[in-house]
Amino acid sequence: MAEELWRSPSARPRGAGHLDRAAWEDEPKDGKEAARRRRANFLRQVPLLRHLGHEDRAALADEMQAQRFADGAPIISKGQRGDCMFILEQGGAAALVDGAEVKQYGAGGFFGELALITKQRRSADVVARGPVLALTLGRVSFERLVGNVGEKMEETRRRLRAAAYTGE
Repeated sequence: MAEELWRSPSARPRGAGHLDRAAWEDEPKDGKEAARRRRANFLRQVPLLRHLGHEDRAALADEMQAQRFADGAPIISKGQRGDCMFILEQGGAAALVDGAEVKQYGAGGFFGELALITKQRRSADVVARGPVLALTLGRVSFERLVGNVGEKMEETRRRLRAAAYTGE
C-alpha cells in the first residue's frame, strides 16, 4: 500500500525541505481518529493552547495539517505572505533575521501567528534544526477557531486610549 501511495505523484510530499520516502512512510498508519487523539493530547501541552477545553482542542486538531521538514530546510521565509501558523510537534527550529539567529523553538513552540493576526508579511526566516514535524493551522481556520485577534487587539487599544483620555 505504501509503495502504491509513494508512486502516486499527488501523494508524495513536495517542496524543498520535505523528508525523503523513508521518513514519509514513518507517518502513523493507525488511522485518522488515533492521529486526531494524539494531536489533541499534544495540543493540551502547548502553553498557548493549554486553556482550551477538550472539544476545542479536538476541533483544532481536526483543522491542523502535519508537515515534515529536513534539517536546514526553510519553514518560513521573510517577506512571504502569512497563510498559516506552525506548532512544532517534534524537532526544533530557529528564527533568523538578516542571517542572525534571534530565537530558537522546540517541541510545543509556535511561530507564524503574527502574520495571521496583523495580516502583514513574514518578518523573519525560520529554518529547521534537525528533522521537524510541524502542525500547521491556516488563516481561515485560525480566524474561525481563535477569532479575529487583530481586530480584537485594535478594539482593546481604542478602548484603552479612550479610557486614558477621559481619565476613567
